[in-house]
Amino acid sequence: MTQPQLSRLESGGATPTVPLLARLAAALNAELDIAFRPYTAVAA
Repeated sequence: MTQPQLSRLESGGATPTVPLLARLAAALNAELDIAFRPYTAVAA
């Protein structure tokens, strides 16, 4: 990944793909965790 590509990603100018997120996680020695969770009801 080039510096301009990373800059565009950081600034919100690009939408990362899941494979790119996986590569970034691996480069950062981090675990990629993508999940769908139901909303928690908020008491009014």
